[in-house]
Amino acid sequence: MIEGVIIGLLFVGAIAYVGRGVYKTYKSEDSGCSKNCDC
Repeated sequence: MIEGVIIGLLFVGAIAYVGRGVYKTYKSEDSGCSKNCDC
């Protein structure tokens, strides 16, 4: 039971991490930032 909860949390965390990275990439491209700018 504990293992299932830990795996679930890791899974949700990984999805949130990837989603945030994709969102930042899309957002920076949408606003016309250069690739080396950290926005």
